Amino acid sequence: PAPNFHPTRVFHKGADRAEELTAMRIIAMIAPDIAVPMEPDNGDDNGGGVYMRFIKGKPVRVRKTYTTQHKRDLGAIAIIDAFIGNSDRHEDNAMVSQGHVHPIDHGSCFRYGVLSPNPYVMNFESFRNQHVYEGAMAVIIRVRDNAVALAAMMRPIKSVTPDEIRRWVKEISKDVGQEHRRKVSRW
Repeated sequence: PAPNFHPTRVFHKGADRAEELTAMRIIAMIAPDIAVPMEPDNGDDNGGGVYMRFIKGKPVRVRKTYTTQHKRDLGAIAIIDAFIGNSDRHEDNAMVSQGHVHPIDHGSCFRYGVLSPNPYVMNFESFRNQHVYEGAMAVIIRVRDNAVALAAMMRPIKSVTPDEIRRWVKEISKDVGQEHRRKVSRW
């Protein structure tokens, strides 16, 4: 495993397997450095769910300073959450390791606003920051470049076409760019 993950520890999350695994696979495709390894629990003892690799780090809420890479990851997470309609990203649902910020808990994805027009960064960063903006734009490009594969991944949960994804990319790129320019001009 990567140095951010504990070599043997995992924890069980009794969530909707399909949503968690689909979100993780999407993240692994468009932002592999921040994806947390996850496997389905197919046993009957725990009622389903997933096993997720334990992250060596702290929740975002207790971290006081962020590296350039952390800020890029926060921008990436904002776009990923808008793309998959995550309604439960908060400061305890992202872990900061030495190298990256890792989104965890994808059980509230795909229920509303998939391809949301309103990305946000967890209340403590903004697209004003150049590194956050760069991370967001890098993920937007990867979403655009992988529209066909992403639509296929989402199909069991939410029907989205590659053309819908491409239209979303065009709109979100414009919105993030405008927000970045607006906030930079204010400061």
